[in-house]
Amino acid sequence: MKTLSKVQEFIKGNVSEYTISEMSNILEIDTRKIIANFAVLKRYGHVDKDIKLIKAKIEKKISIAESKLDILINKAINKSNYKNTNSFVKNTIRLLILKSIKESGISGTILSLPSFECKLEEMICNEISNVTFIGVEKYKDTFNAMTKISKSKNLPIVPYYGLVSDKIYGSIRESYAHLILDYCGMLSSFNYEIEYALKEKLVPIKGTIHLTIAKNQRQKGGVHTRVKDLANTMVVNGNSDTRTESEIMIRSYFDKVCGFDYVINRIHYYKDVNSDGNNTMEMCYVQIERIA
Repeated sequence: MKTLSKVQEFIKGNVSEYTISEMSNILEIDTRKIIANFAVLKRYGHVDKDIKLIKAKIEKKISIAESKLDILINKAINKSNYKNTNSFVKNTIRLLILKSIKESGISGTILSLPSFECKLEEMICNEISNVTFIGVEKYKDTFNAMTKISKSKNLPIVPYYGLVSDKIYGSIRESYAHLILDYCGMLSSFNYEIEYALKEKLVPIKGTIHLTIAKNQRQKGGVHTRVKDLANTMVVNGNSDTRTESEIMIRSYFDKVCGFDYVINRIHYYKDVNSDGNNTMEMCYVQIERIA
């Protein structure tokens, strides 16, 4: 090959610094001339790899992927029930769950209802080895965001689009290491599947079940009345018991359905502030451990 031209010298010296487009702008020549001269340099061994060119292509793909992910996240955030993922108290509950699972010494498959950011699942993976997740989501936009984010974080989550009851009913004894059921709805909407999980012993001894439900239990009719009826036998100890009717009902209900095979480690009531700065619904976190 003859002596390199000024264009070829520039390309050779800057192949790892600039893209074709950037070289074209600097040298003020058509991109096709850059490509042609680059091909000659590569043919005669003056350059090894088109490192910067490959990097530019990867960066473009990443940029497009991030843009698509932003769209999915915005759609998920617009769901009114997913505006409380970053709050202080919500993170405190995550820490309580993490501590409980870590102290149990039980690893394996965890059935969970992740937020689209998979924050709790990521925390657990960072602290505990040999865990995998079945991540359930019933809203399509949130499911898509959760799937993309879990893959980008390389989390061992198998996403499932549907209801968590699909993964509870029909499951056999000790199918899961732990259950993280962030329902955020009324207890009486989920009591049958909770009772099934307890009765069929879906977690092993020392395995834990974590439930998040609404504190207010004022609905009437159907299963709502059934749950209240189960709880109405609780004797209130005169004026010294300052609990609300809902708090008494929740405690009484779980005392009954847990029986002798489980222990209620924690019932924690809390209120949070969402990303819009508004107070959220009062919630109840229940932590249960199987002991027999």
